[in-house]
Amino acid sequence: DAAKRDAMFAMIDDLQTRGIPIDGIGLQMHITYNTPSLNNIVAVKDAIVQRGLLIHISEMDVRVNPQGDLSELTTVRSELQKQRVKDIVTAFMDLPEANRFAITWWGLRDPESWLIEFWGNPEWGLLFDAEYRPKPAYEGFLEALTGS
Repeated sequence: DAAKRDAMFAMIDDLQTRGIPIDGIGLQMHITYNTPSLNNIVAVKDAIVQRGLLIHISEMDVRVNPQGDLSELTTVRSELQKQRVKDIVTAFMDLPEANRFAITWWGLRDPESWLIEFWGNPEWGLLFDAEYRPKPAYEGFLEALTGS
């Protein structure tokens, strides 16, 4: 949301201008496999880096069923999720090391995710399935961390 983003940066700029300490920004990363655009995410990260702040990707999950059209996770959506995770984590790893704080996932296994109850439909937004098996998204996460 552009208005929230602009308000956040106005507040950060005001705090920094007044000499009020601020070390970093946490970006809640509750996203879908196709929105928001990677360009928008990178632009926000770049603006934070320009202000000399740490970036914490927090509360990360990547919804694959935002339309509620799936009753089970498909290979296609799973691969789209993997690519999305890889793109986001790659963008984080491309930041200067001095600006990287952490990436925190908002859960471990899909059936424990808040997404199911909140949205009222099946969802698979995390890195591990119900049996603690890593999903392709986990592979994308590791690939981005290692640059492979």
